[in-house]
Amino acid sequence: MTSSIESVRRFVKQFLALRDTPYCFHQTLTFRGDMTDRKGAKNALEGLLGVLGKQFYMVSLFTEQGHDKKRIHFHVLFLFYPPQHQTPEALRKSFGAAVFKHWYRITGGQVVRHGNRIRLWKKELRLLKYLLREVNPLATKKERGKALWHGKRNNKLIAAQTVPVTNKQIRAAMDYCFPNRDVYKPIKF
Repeated sequence: MTSSIESVRRFVKQFLALRDTPYCFHQTLTFRGDMTDRKGAKNALEGLLGVLGKQFYMVSLFTEQGHDKKRIHFHVLFLFYPPQHQTPEALRKSFGAAVFKHWYRITGGQVVRHGNRIRLWKKELRLLKYLLREVNPLATKKERGKALWHGKRNNKLIAAQTVPVTNKQIRAAMDYCFPNRDVYKPIKF
């Protein structure tokens, strides 16, 4: 999926700015069969994140993938910040069960358990590269009027759990995630 460099840079900056936590979970949310309706898929995801946001105090970052292959799915990063009353592994099990239960209901039972397993990850550049693996940043105009391929939830907690990020850190992350991209330098007049 092609995207503007500015849009990719915003997502990278958001990822880097969030504090690290031992409670970092990644989940792929899929649909059974072909899913080509981006708006319908995003509405389903927003419904899930709305329900989970009422039950759990967490940050969610997500990316949409598979649009080019007519198999839209989402990669969602859930970040919980201490203090937590459970170990990361215990929270993974209980939270994973809640996510699957709600996703199963929202999609009308059109999901496969194997493809929707939740995993405990470290918040590192390898995870960022995985989230952005289908994104192709190009020096294009801003994506006005198009459905966004990424998003976030819980701005209050995001604001409380962010640290400043330098342009050098963002550039290094972009170079790691997209080693073959052309360096885009805007022309100044």
